[in-house]
Amino acid sequence: MKKEFATFSGTVPALYCQYLGPLFFEPYAVDIAMRLKESNVQKILEIACGTGRVTRRIRQTIPASAELVAADLNPSMLEVVKGAL
Repeated sequence: MKKEFATFSGTVPALYCQYLGPLFFEPYAVDIAMRLKESNVQKILEIACGTGRVTRRIRQTIPASAELVAADLNPSMLEVVKGAL
C-alpha cells in the first residue's frame, strides 16, 4: 500500500504565506531577527524555512555580506521564498 502525504502545492503555499504566516510565524520572525541584530553573524543555515517569513526578517537584519542559506523539503514553498527575496 502506497503512503499518501499531504502536500503544500498549487495555491496552498501562497495562501499559507498570506494567512497563516502573519498569525503563527511573524512573532517568531521578529524575535529571531532582534536576537541577531547585535551579532556579528556571517553564516546562517535556516532549516524548514517554509515560505520564508523568518528568512526575510533575517535577511533584513544581518549584514549584506553575510551568507544565508534557507532550506525546505517542499519545492512549492521555496518558490514563494524565491519570489519574496
